[in-house]
Amino acid sequence: MTDIFSYAQYDPSKFSYPRSKVIGFRFQNFMGFQDSKWIEFKPVSLLFGRNSTGKSAIIRALLMLRQSLASSSESGPFVFTSENGIDVGGYKDFIYQHNVDLPLEFAFKVELPTNESYPEEFKYFLNLGKEQALKAYQ
Repeated sequence: MTDIFSYAQYDPSKFSYPRSKVIGFRFQNFMGFQDSKWIEFKPVSLLFGRNSTGKSAIIRALLMLRQSLASSSESGPFVFTSENGIDVGGYKDFIYQHNVDLPLEFAFKVELPTNESYPEEFKYFLNLGKEQALKAYQ
């Protein structure tokens, strides 16, 4: 999948991001999942299933994302180990089938308010994201 961020020429300090809500996410090549498909969030979300079906992997993916977003680390986009967080090991430890040639990918469904006006730069960024998402997930 192409990195849409490299295409967007915008300065986030020029505008404020609209209030948005993540309503779903999807990951590929994480632990036992080649593709998790879309996992939707509702006001009350329950995660249940038989043993060894990936419930913990979903939680670990979310926790890894949270600690990555909260980190000021410049070593890369993801923080795999955190003193006060989780430790998913090295890339080879959690990538699907331990195949280090596979990319780790995350996607999000975001609900944006319809009553706000968005700067042209942000609209351009959103359109790039939609275009790339449609290509990757059809």
